[in-house]
Amino acid sequence: MDKVNMLTKEDSLKGVATKTGIDANKKYIIQINEQGDADGLFNVFASVNGESYSIVRGHKVVVPGYILLSLMDSIYTKQLTDKDTGKKNMKDILRFSLTNFGEASEKDNKLNRKLLST
Repeated sequence: MDKVNMLTKEDSLKGVATKTGIDANKKYIIQINEQGDADGLFNVFASVNGESYSIVRGHKVVVPGYILLSLMDSIYTKQLTDKDTGKKNMKDILRFSLTNFGEASEKDNKLNRKLLST
């Protein structure tokens, strides 16, 4: 049997953080955009190590970096078929369409009236 390398969620977040330059310990202003499908209209639930958030789509909110990293690491895999060859390929697609407006300051905390921490 081949050896399988298992990654923990922390390893995964470190990988995303390295690629994006996002610090898990800082706060960021984000907006999760509404999407055209039925699922794209509901709040987004995000949880890391027992700290949970329900984020309203379409509004700027302030979230910890580790929540942003978790959202950025959320993907689904779609099977696509090449029209010409008929070959099937797998493609990873980001689960959430979001905008990162950068690091938040203390005055930005007023944005969190649209963020429901649970």
